Amino acid sequence: MLKKILKAAMLTVCTAAMIGILSTDAEAKPKNLSKEVKVGDKVYFGTYEQDGKENNGKEKLIWQVLDKNGDKILIMTEKIIDVQPYHVSDGIYEAITWEKSDIRKWLNEDFMNAAFSSSEKNKIQSTKVVNKDGKYGTDGGKDTNDRVCLLSIDEAQKYFKSDDDRKAKVTEYYKQKLRWDLIDKMGYSDKITDHKISIIEKLMDNYDSYWLRSRGFSWSGAAAVYDDGSVSEFVHRVYDDYFGVCPALWVKL
Repeated sequence: MLKKILKAAMLTVCTAAMIGILSTDAEAKPKNLSKEVKVGDKVYFGTYEQDGKENNGKEKLIWQVLDKNGDKILIMTEKIIDVQPYHVSDGIYEAITWEKSDIRKWLNEDFMNAAFSSSEKNKIQSTKVVNKDGKYGTDGGKDTNDRVCLLSIDEAQKYFKSDDDRKAKVTEYYKQKLRWDLIDKMGYSDKITDHKISIIEKLMDNYDSYWLRSRGFSWSGAAAVYDDGSVSEFVHRVYDDYFGVCPALWVKL
């Protein structure tokens, strides 16, 4: 009887170990850019501060491959890499389209220069970005030509088949930046209580919300993906500065 129990226990341990090995293999490591890369793969491209420790340099950016057209692929960062307002406006109800937004400028200038070397920039393609009107009648503005952009509502629903697939984790750098922004809003003091910190930490789970470029329900807002992966067009004012950024771009292999 004891032998049977030990044999069963050993079988359970071996099975669990085998499942762990299979799970590890299933979590394929990101690849370097090559023509063998396919949709669904993860690739390295560029660098950006992610671990919140600026003294050790920037970390490699990991992107998920969403689409492929010949020798070009559409990629979006695997994680939310920064927190930015869609637009900083003098008037809180100013109507802003993607074409005129601060976040478009930030992506194609600040982020581009911070994340990519000259040789990497040469691989990033300038692409026509279609900006449809919102389904509630909000003006989408003119189509643009961009090297870096955000996904639209249609693209977020096309390339991710479920809310769970659409969810995005955050980097430690994002958490730290958002933490101090929130502390500033709550009123900074030399004695930040543990209670205040605990409130802030609860607002920052492993997953968070990120902007889409599409117009939202309101003419002064933009769409976003929530931390549960659902797409929403409501209540996101362009000056809200607690939404994350997941850049997207076409790159030549």
